Amino acid sequence: MICISDNIIQGVSKKRSRNERVGQAYRNKLFSQYNIGSEMKRAFATGGSFPDSNFNFHQTCSKLALQICKLAARLARQECKLETSLQKRRSHHATNLQQAFHVKLIANVTNTEYEENLGLELAT
Repeated sequence: MICISDNIIQGVSKKRSRNERVGQAYRNKLFSQYNIGSEMKRAFATGGSFPDSNFNFHQTCSKLALQICKLAARLARQECKLETSLQKRRSHHATNLQQAFHVKLIANVTNTEYEENLGLELAT
């Protein structure tokens, strides 16, 4: 019975240490990806074991939430700028197409009138 419980405890501790390593790797990835400040790193690394840890943890979470909101706002502004730029390009191309069509039409009419005034007929 003792051997079985020892094996179970060892298995659980191995599983826990693997989960802790995976969790640490995930936290490191988040820290580097989102540029989370050193306070948040310290809070996660120490498990919140420094004085006033609950206050510090809430303060750090508030800062993280603020960073996320700023990131979302920045992305929304970029999307709006891209949308506006696309609309301007479409409008510009439509205007250019209309102008080109108008110029071509005037050239055709002028050419036809010039030929009619000269009394020339196009060969068909």
